[in-house]
Amino acid sequence: MGVDLNVALGADAGKQFADVTHHVEYGAYLQSKCIALGIQQAKLPLAKYIVDDFGNFDPKHPEPLPSSFNLPPDSGSARGGRGARGGGQ
Repeated sequence: MGVDLNVALGADAGKQFADVTHHVEYGAYLQSKCIALGIQQAKLPLAKYIVDDFGNFDPKHPEPLPSSFNLPPDSGSARGGRGARGGGQ
C-alpha cells in the first residue's frame, strides 16, 4: 500500500515526511488509513472496532491531497489530556 500511495502522490509524496524517516501529521494520517484498510482486508478480529464511516480509502487515489489536508484540533487537550505532542507531568 505504501508504494501505491507514494506513486499516487507523485511529486507530493515527500510532503508526508519531516525527513526521510519521520512522518508529519499528513503522512501519519495516510499511514493510519493504510493500516486500518489492511486490518479490514485481512479480516482480523480487530476490524470490528473500525468505525463504519471509515470510508473507502484507496492508496492508489489518496484523499485528501496535501493541499486540502486539515488536521482537526486535539480534543484530548480540551479535556485535560496530554496535548498534541504527548508531554508528561
